[in-house]
Amino acid sequence: MNKWTIVSKVAGAIALCGIGYDANKSAVRRARENVKIGIADRLPDAFLKSRRLDETSYITSKLKDKVFQEDVDGALSDKFNAITGYLGGLFDQVISNIIPLGCAIGTLVTNKASKFFGIGLGLCGIKYLLSDVFDFGRVKHFDNDS
Repeated sequence: MNKWTIVSKVAGAIALCGIGYDANKSAVRRARENVKIGIADRLPDAFLKSRRLDETSYITSKLKDKVFQEDVDGALSDKFNAITGYLGGLFDQVISNIIPLGCAIGTLVTNKASKFFGIGLGLCGIKYLLSDVFDFGRVKHFDNDS
């Protein structure tokens, strides 16, 4: 392997790690949001049920408080909301980075074409730096020069 193949494979590995890290962070954020939305949908009804008493019984009141506390602390639906949120955030981020992901995998998997995938990965990186980091080529919606 020559030095350009090694450089492109290292760039592909770095890009793959960056895409994976970004996808994981986005997925964790989406999972937390889904759990919060699920709690916000579920808890008001559970709280109202825990406050409704047909009779003035101290034992019934304590049992309803305990059931409500269990519903707050360890609801199974929160775990499903977290899983679906994580998978949704992960796939959204991977799909939005599909071209750099393909180039990064191409640099790591192929031997002869890894330089070409490395060039594509470099072009994706330049486009990312110019448009997302430095804001070149973006429409400025709040300019007063209309």
